[in-house]
Amino acid sequence: SKLDPLAQKFLRDEFQESVIIDLLMSVAVNVRNTIEHRSAISKHAKVGILREDTDKGIRTINLSFLESCNKIIHASEIAFEYTKFNEFGVGTSLKPRLHFSGSKPIKRVNYTWFANLDMVKFIDNATLIT
Repeated sequence: SKLDPLAQKFLRDEFQESVIIDLLMSVAVNVRNTIEHRSAISKHAKVGILREDTDKGIRTINLSFLESCNKIIHASEIAFEYTKFNEFGVGTSLKPRLHFSGSKPIKRVNYTWFANLDMVKFIDNATLIT
């Protein structure tokens, strides 16, 4: 039987972020493994921006395709961007951009990093591998 439109909307609004995170994690792990075994794949394509907060200050660089996979896998937080919200303040229309953050231990000090991922560029590069 078919779900009514209100039920479909509720399910989409309720579960879209967790489904996207699961799929993105799966793609990132598979892509990273493939890149490590096939050197001909372009791992340096720019798919976003990476900002690292180190002892030398804040450094902002291009986020490469390979590094984006690492950041997706090791992120401690993932945030979505929305263009529309429902009457309860729940985001309903996603922008094709995600924000990740985490920390990276260097010489016993954890440095914070923030990544902005362009999902269109990421997916374009991922489809070249499969």
